[in-house]
Amino acid sequence: RIKGQGFYLQINVASAADVDAAAARITAAGGTLLDEPADRPWGVRMFQFRDPDGFKLGVSTPLAG
Repeated sequence: RIKGQGFYLQINVASAADVDAAAARITAAGGTLLDEPADRPWGVRMFQFRDPDGFKLGVSTPLAG
């Protein structure tokens, strides 16, 4: 089995600016994003990345509506 497969953790933050700041901190620390922060059709701003152990994580916040 591939390490980290079958596990996903979604981290919710307070604002779209926090989503963007988290992505910037991850890339500044040498991390790689699986996708860039973006507004999604289902009403959130989010991105995904893999942690150093190979687990897939997401960071998101609801869009103001």
